[in-house]
Amino acid sequence: MKAPKDLKLSYVKDTVIPYMKELTKPISIGRTIEYLGGYIHSQSLASAIPPIVLDPKPWDTVYDATAAPGSKTTQIAMLMENKGTIFATDKADRLRALRSNISRLGVLNTVIKAWDAKKTFPFSYNKALLDAPCSALGSHKYAWERLTPGIVKTLSLVQKDMIKAVFEGLKENGVLVYSTCTVTYEENEGVIEWLLENFQNAKLEPINLPIPAKDGEGKEYSDIKHTKRISAKDAGEAFFIARIRKV
Repeated sequence: MKAPKDLKLSYVKDTVIPYMKELTKPISIGRTIEYLGGYIHSQSLASAIPPIVLDPKPWDTVYDATAAPGSKTTQIAMLMENKGTIFATDKADRLRALRSNISRLGVLNTVIKAWDAKKTFPFSYNKALLDAPCSALGSHKYAWERLTPGIVKTLSLVQKDMIKAVFEGLKENGVLVYSTCTVTYEENEGVIEWLLENFQNAKLEPINLPIPAKDGEGKEYSDIKHTKRISAKDAGEAFFIARIRKV
């Protein structure tokens, strides 16, 4: 993001991602002219990693299955140079924020649609991002207080339905990136191992990240080491990321 003109340069510093800056002092970014004009957007460093792992190119066709409020969608559009097509979907009641950010940031290559990500999307695509709804243990300080084994189990079932639907719509040789901002095995490696068990044409690919990360740890598949876990200490939020190719 660009440093707002009304901020001293000493308030920002470089990060490992060239187009992202870190604020060194609390600033109301959303109240600046630069934010309202679409020149900057607030996003955590960890949240910016899944689109980088997806590596979208101009003229790709990308499916962003749970897109709202749109930080990753708009980042993908930037990486695609506003070319190609992005299908950005979410629940109908979440689309307002998505539309607002896409409009504010000048995104032109995105089609927005209310859609249940547990259903196969009617159009095919060569790249897909599923930043799945999760228990948010890596991003919300008090998420542990409302967590129960039943909630984790329910979320895991939803995530499996979603990754199945997104993978089924992916073109051959296409790439799917799965991510969450939580830390449970059931919502992370467990979902990926379930996919590998049920889809023989799903193959995990190695991930090279610009920030420190630990290899995932699975119970059934040695390739689960290709998934990555990012800590909140290194990137502001804890994230899990997997890159899957449809062979």
